[in-house]
Formats: sequence, C-alpha cells, structure tokens
Amino acid sequence: MGVHGLPRSREWDAVAAVEIEELVGTAWSELTLKVLRDGTILGEVEGVPEQVVERLAWLAREDCGVPSEVRAVRTGVRDWSVAVRRARLELLQLPELEATEVALALPPGGEPTLFVDGDEVAPEGAYAEAARELERRGRERYKTFVARASRTSGGWELTIDAL
Repeated sequence: MGVHGLPRSREWDAVAAVEIEELVGTAWSELTLKVLRDGTILGEVEGVPEQVVERLAWLAREDCGVPSEVRAVRTGVRDWSVAVRRARLELLQLPELEATEVALALPPGGEPTLFVDGDEVAPEGAYAEAARELERRGRERYKTFVARASRTSGGWELTIDAL
C-alpha cells in the first residue's frame, strides 16, 4: 500500500508556539491580523494590548516578510499557537463606491469583466475608474488574472490571483 493522490499544499508558511502573558485571564481565544508592505496592521484587535499586536506583527515580518497574515489561537492559559503566511495583498485607493467587494477578471483571450458584490456589472462612473485601476494593477503581475478589492476598516484590500 502506498500514498495516493496529490499532497495537500501547506496552508501556513511558519508555525510557532508562544507565550502571551498579557492575555492571561482575558476572553480572547483567537486573533487574526494582516501586516501590509508599509507596516500597516489590519485586523480585529480592538482591546488587545498594543505590545501583543506588535509582537505578532514582528513574528510575521521575521518569518515571512510583508505583506503577511497571522492567526494566533489560544492553546492554554498563556500558550498560543501562531501561524504566519506570506500574503498577496496591499491597500488600494478607490473612488467612493457603494460596494463591499469589486473584482475584475481577465481570462485568457477574453475581455475584462467587472463584478460588484458578486454580480457582473457594466463599468460606469466610479466603477469604471475602479475597473481601470484593478486592470492596471492586475496587468502589472499577470497576463490573465482576477484582481479583487475588498472593503476593510483601513481602506480597500487588494488581492491579485493568476488565472
């Protein structure tokens, strides 16, 4: 008997066990954050001591560089498992839009298609401007791609994936 099929790709680039004394006795059981190229830290960390957020961001920079994503899960009273992975994200400035997600797909041999909150739309007004920016950013990296901007508290978070 042998191993069959393709091996699963790893989800995280680095994993470490750490002690976080500052969170002993708190209700926090999981923390997630993102560290952008410019050092900006995004995530649901309101109420978490700043030194904890900075330490997790430092681990991300040391293990994977930036941009990166961090997930910390409590495993004991003061013990946490921290996973870090390199991310394909950055912040983007877009015009004022009534949307939570804007995506532009450029398939092989096809024309760009704009999606707003999952629905295909004609690029008009501010959405045409957003589509131009997504297409420009996508073409900087790939011939065919999906460029996706998701609204966050810090602005629009951009991810670009090759097709």
